[in-house]
Amino acid sequence: MKRNRILSMILLLLMLPMTVFGAIDRKEIDSADAKFQKMKAESGNLKEFSKHLNLIIDNVDVTKVLKHKPMAIDGSTSVALRDFTERIGAKVTWYEHSRMIGIEYGKSHILVPIDKKAMWVNGKIVDMNIAAKIHGETSTTYIPLRNIAQALGYKVEFDNETFTAKLFSQKKTK
Repeated sequence: MKRNRILSMILLLLMLPMTVFGAIDRKEIDSADAKFQKMKAESGNLKEFSKHLNLIIDNVDVTKVLKHKPMAIDGSTSVALRDFTERIGAKVTWYEHSRMIGIEYGKSHILVPIDKKAMWVNGKIVDMNIAAKIHGETSTTYIPLRNIAQALGYKVEFDNETFTAKLFSQKKTK
């Protein structure tokens, strides 16, 4: 009995920093969720590119180290959200109850709802050209590359000849 009580206390203490010190707080999640609930859910189909897409971030080719290939959603280049954000050093959290993903990167706090054509960036709604989607086979969330990169402070260029997306950090956010 005493052992269970000690284990429970240790578990509680380990969980405390996650709830008290999280940069994206519950109020922000609830506020974003309330606004996103009013938006219509968008459909779209994930498709593999017919050509191999290259992804370069700050002059480093990260194409081969990504776990999931970039995909096309309704003609827009989309990347696996966790692959991309972890590659640049951002923290990613899945909020099951609201079907949103939280991203913390420097001073940026972003909430991305699934199937909505918008995201919450530092307390403001920012439109996206297509909605974030979950790939059914891998349970991986895909998001438009240009939208998430720009929200995180990156300049985006696309080279049609080499089928390469190039991202350049415009300012240090860390």
